[in-house]
Amino acid sequence: MAKLKIVERSDDMINDFAKRNRVLLSNSNFMLYIIGYVISGIGTRLTTIAISSKILYLTNSGLSLSATLMLEGIPSFLLGLFAGNVVDKMRKKNILMILYILFAFTSFGLIFANDMSLIYIISLINGILTSFEYPARSSIVPLLVDKDHLLEANSIRSSLSSINMIVGYSIGGIIVSIFGNDVSFLIDSLTFIIIAILIAFIRIDEKAQEDKSENIFDDVSKTINNIVSEIKQGIGFIKDSRIIRQVINLNLLSTLIISMQTPLVYIFVKNYLGGEKLLAARSGMLFSLAGVGGLIGGILINSIGKKFNNISIMTTVLLFDGITLIAFSNSKIFLLSSILFTFLGVIFVVFETLTDTIIQENTNDDNRGKVYGFLGSLVDPLSIISLGIGGALTSVLSAKAIFILCGISEITVSLIYKVCNKVKLIN
Repeated sequence: MAKLKIVERSDDMINDFAKRNRVLLSNSNFMLYIIGYVISGIGTRLTTIAISSKILYLTNSGLSLSATLMLEGIPSFLLGLFAGNVVDKMRKKNILMILYILFAFTSFGLIFANDMSLIYIISLINGILTSFEYPARSSIVPLLVDKDHLLEANSIRSSLSSINMIVGYSIGGIIVSIFGNDVSFLIDSLTFIIIAILIAFIRIDEKAQEDKSENIFDDVSKTINNIVSEIKQGIGFIKDSRIIRQVINLNLLSTLIISMQTPLVYIFVKNYLGGEKLLAARSGMLFSLAGVGGLIGGILINSIGKKFNNISIMTTVLLFDGITLIAFSNSKIFLLSSILFTFLGVIFVVFETLTDTIIQENTNDDNRGKVYGFLGSLVDPLSIISLGIGGALTSVLSAKAIFILCGISEITVSLIYKVCNKVKLIN
């Protein structure tokens, strides 16, 4: 009888999910965007595995791999605000089409990059392109769906990203191992061409955008002073919007705390959850379960997100993440660790979905690209700094101790925000 009730509740949840998202599923523009997003995710994971394999084959150096990743992250820091400003001045659809075609060329170019200097150059170019792609991809969503459906749209995107994480790396590993790196780069290049074609079929009513947009040649001919003035306008918007400031601050603090944790998982598994022999299998299983958790998280936030204050949910999510991380760090039973890691995946996607939704709902078209550009310009370098801090801490502390410190930090940040928000409400 109990099993029957569980099945009935599960069916009700699925039916409720389908009803709420029927509008989005019938939205051809959004579906084209989502299909492209899925294809892009699979192609990106193919290249992630292939480029790592190629670099290690050429150099047998982890430092070279780290340098490649850093070169991709540096342009976001330097160009984030400028890129966001350009995105706000041009049609997002056109920007994405151009960028994906350029990405196709860089992926294809990796086939012929047989020395590290060429790989470094391509990685730097990809970093520059990503500086523009991130704000454009995120800013176009409010043009595809109504404001009332933004949360559902972002939750679907996050859920599919989690599926990509589970499936993409598996497919990528098989293709690289059977067909080699070059075939993977070719497939990734073709996926970018497909995405550009899908974006071309999107029909957006951009009449208002056209009135505000300027020709790209006019944009290039702008004086440096005008560009700086527009960037300052974006920064001023962020300063004047309390909710946007809160979202950005929470993201930066969580990035600083969370980014260092991924490499520590391997150390933790080795020391506490199976040792050297089970390291690869159990680490892979944990990250796959995080993807499963992300899928659950997308469905969950789709169901409850509109019933509560979004900032309140974000701080609560961060609180749960801290508690779960501390529990995970004290677990020596792999089954329990797996359940806790799955829950961490749920938490991550809920937090990510709320971030995008709050920014999109509370930012106008003139500044949305700048906000995402500003966020991207800080998140990428902060992730690198966090990894460095985590690496340094491993020389003096165990992975378990670092996880506990991270959990305490997340709990502290969430409680401070909750107290501050209550004080603001009272005043």
